[in-house]
Amino acid sequence: MSLAVAPEVESPLLHPIHALYATLGEVSLDEVQQRADLQNRVDTKFIATPDQMVEFIDSIHDHVDVLTINNQRTFAYDSIYFDSSNYLTYRDHLQGRRRRFKVRTRTYVDTDYRVLEVKTKGLRGRTEKVRIDHEGPADVLDDTALNFIAETLTNYGIRDAASLAATLRPALRTSYRRTTIVGRYRPFRMTVDEELGCADEAESVTTLHDRVLIETKTEGVRDPLISQLYHFNIRPVRMSKYCAGIGMLTDLPSPKWNPTIRQHLRPAALAS
Repeated sequence: MSLAVAPEVESPLLHPIHALYATLGEVSLDEVQQRADLQNRVDTKFIATPDQMVEFIDSIHDHVDVLTINNQRTFAYDSIYFDSSNYLTYRDHLQGRRRRFKVRTRTYVDTDYRVLEVKTKGLRGRTEKVRIDHEGPADVLDDTALNFIAETLTNYGIRDAASLAATLRPALRTSYRRTTIVGRYRPFRMTVDEELGCADEAESVTTLHDRVLIETKTEGVRDPLISQLYHFNIRPVRMSKYCAGIGMLTDLPSPKWNPTIRQHLRPAALAS
């Protein structure tokens, strides 16, 4: 799979946010994992304008640090999501099934490091994620990957997990730029994504040129960080990169994500 339209230059509208990132304290990747690994957490997504984001970051400036590697604070990500030919994963998310999962490879482009991740939905809406290093092409699930997926899904309680894993194929590719902000005094983590590209085998779209996608990762739903976002009129949205991408690129029904797509994503014209 190839992404026909890839974001290469950041939008000038986002420059004020990047200027604020430069004033935050630095935190290493090891410190991020020590402070706020949060592999079992509550995820909440928001979409904000640059002006809202500047106000918000300024308000929490003294309570957070930003992930910094080799003096770099914003990093390129490339992910490939796997689904069955009849989009079982997508349909389970659309229907809100209690037992649902996502499988993806994620490439940290700046370091050329790649992992395979399986995300499952746990009790009370919590997200659990497990991962292993992934060798070889990002769009190929080798025997090691398939065994890992099967074992994870079996432990999650899904029947015939090995057979299900064998049906998975590349369904969507996403690329974006991400900044990670971490609590200085307590465990919370927030990622801020911009310049989102989505592609399937036939088409691609780019979006998030004048918005940022925020995802908070907290121990519970009652977190001061969430309250502060509300203070600046930044509201939660129904947003999944995978599901929104499928909604923008295919004819599959996407009523859960259409409001977010129409209001915030404003995808550029499809490119074949």
